[in-house]
Amino acid sequence: MIRVLFLFLYFCSNVYCVECLPEKGKESRTYNKILKHIEKDDLISAKQKLNKYNQDHISFYALKSHILWKNNKLFDAQKLSEKVIDECPVSFPICYYILAEISYGYEDYVKCSKYLKKAIDLKIQEPYYSKSVEYFEKSYVISKLIDNDSDYDPIIVNKVSSEADEYLPILSPDQSTLYFTRRFIDNSIDMIVPRYEEEFSYSNKLNDTTFSFGAKMPLPFNQEDNEGGASVNIDNSVIYYTKCSRVNSYNNCDIFYSIKKNEKWGDIVKMNNKINLENSWESQPSISIDGKKLFFASNRKGGYGGIDIYYSEKINSEWSAPVNLGSEVNSSSNEKSPFLHSDNQTLFFSSDRYPSIGKYDIFVSNKDSVGNWQKPINLGHPINTRESEISLVVSTDGEKAYFASNEMSGIGGWDLYSFHMPDKHKPKRVLFLSGDLKNENGKYVEDVKIEIFNLKKQSKTVHKAESGKYVLALTLEKDEDVIITLNKDGYAFNSNYISSNDKSYKSPQKKNFEIKKIENGKSFKINDILFEFNSFKINQISMSVLSLFSEYLKQNQDLVVAIEGHTDNVGNKIENLYLSQERAKSVYDFLIQSGIQKQRLSYEGFGEEIPIVSNYNEEGRALNRRTEFKILGR
Repeated sequence: MIRVLFLFLYFCSNVYCVECLPEKGKESRTYNKILKHIEKDDLISAKQKLNKYNQDHISFYALKSHILWKNNKLFDAQKLSEKVIDECPVSFPICYYILAEISYGYEDYVKCSKYLKKAIDLKIQEPYYSKSVEYFEKSYVISKLIDNDSDYDPIIVNKVSSEADEYLPILSPDQSTLYFTRRFIDNSIDMIVPRYEEEFSYSNKLNDTTFSFGAKMPLPFNQEDNEGGASVNIDNSVIYYTKCSRVNSYNNCDIFYSIKKNEKWGDIVKMNNKINLENSWESQPSISIDGKKLFFASNRKGGYGGIDIYYSEKINSEWSAPVNLGSEVNSSSNEKSPFLHSDNQTLFFSSDRYPSIGKYDIFVSNKDSVGNWQKPINLGHPINTRESEISLVVSTDGEKAYFASNEMSGIGGWDLYSFHMPDKHKPKRVLFLSGDLKNENGKYVEDVKIEIFNLKKQSKTVHKAESGKYVLALTLEKDEDVIITLNKDGYAFNSNYISSNDKSYKSPQKKNFEIKKIENGKSFKINDILFEFNSFKINQISMSVLSLFSEYLKQNQDLVVAIEGHTDNVGNKIENLYLSQERAKSVYDFLIQSGIQKQRLSYEGFGEEIPIVSNYNEEGRALNRRTEFKILGR
């Protein structure tokens, strides 16, 4: 008897012992009538019948939560639904659906997908079953987008952001200039209704973290309203941007450009009628780092959705008819605000496609190994929110992203913000260098051929610097080292090794080069010829440099040179002399093995006798440890 009583008490303490659904009869009929009133949205009749229903039965709370939810009284509906599934976890699937919708509204997509799965498993009746299946996939995908451990901490771009509105930011490839649109109330005109003015503006970088307040772009810009959404080429000499105007009550936007010469912007020129069509708008241009492709958004006919992303190629100084970027990037929804990163392989854009957390989300697409754009990836939460993220631009070094928002506690309405880009969404590494090419007298040297050798891929990229100034950008893998050589007839061999571990080249750098004319009897240093301590064995990097030097000698067949070795003053003078001779001989031997004739070469070691700077500190001693070549004849 005691055992029977124990089992009864144990099982009745379990929720499944509660009689969840009303017994057949009058109460069951009333229950079904109330359900029909709810399904027809006749909530008044449903409430009237519910008032006469058995309020001690759990089904009463299930019906009441359903009515509260229909009346948009979400807090109370949530509490009652939680009570119902706690006591009767399998009898009222509608309560799971109610909790799923409420969770979705709170942006708790993890809970939402969990509740929807339960409703599906319990075979909730139509129309909720179909809705549950449809929304489960979306909420599950979004829950994965939100399950993001990225360290997202946007900070306002100080000085630029003001009590006015600032939006549509774009950062120049060298990261020195920020272009944006500033909107403010024009107080110069006494009007009852405030009149807003827009100024296409720019701001110069003051230091690593700060930009100037900025100023409006000079003439010929800002002669009309609605200008902005710019993109600049690699050396900031050509700007592409959008101008909008009302045409027969239609807000038409087209793409224009201007060229800077002698630090002055030229006339505004409209892009050709292949790019700008009369019956569509074209906007938000983004120029590739090599200046050969222009990406933009357009609502022209023939696309995949309402707004698509297109590109045009520059062929023989003419822009071609635009090409749709294809179904991988474009969808049946809208894609806009393209931003092609300086790596030429990473495209950020905004879309309201599935899956999206908000109205518009930021997506990224990368090129595969053969140059095709891959399926876009949603950047996820917290970068994307329930609101609209319209545009995102990323610095050349891939470290910072910039955007505009009026949803944060800023200074004005719309302000500019930046945040550190999550590692998983960073573009590829870009080596970005710019500077002057001058001779020993400080004069610019024109028509210099710059060659960049990728040591890992054993490939070469050629850049021509015609004006004595240069700017170049090269996309590299994280572990790729390069050697840069400067070539011009009548000038000495000049090489510079850049290691992938050298953090000073992580961001765009100004690097000036001095190139020297060949003169008989003159010595020139060969950079990056390195030996281990007290050794004359050439390392792998030095071999790569010497291979390029041997190519230089093969191209200059008339040169006869002596290889000269020098040390610092650390150690024994006689031993240093011997070491410098052996190191010079190692270089001499390597060049002969590379195909340079013996009669064109000789070698000599000078030990510590000819320092070029003081040996007082390690920096000076490092400069004195060097390998040079001396012109003996030509």
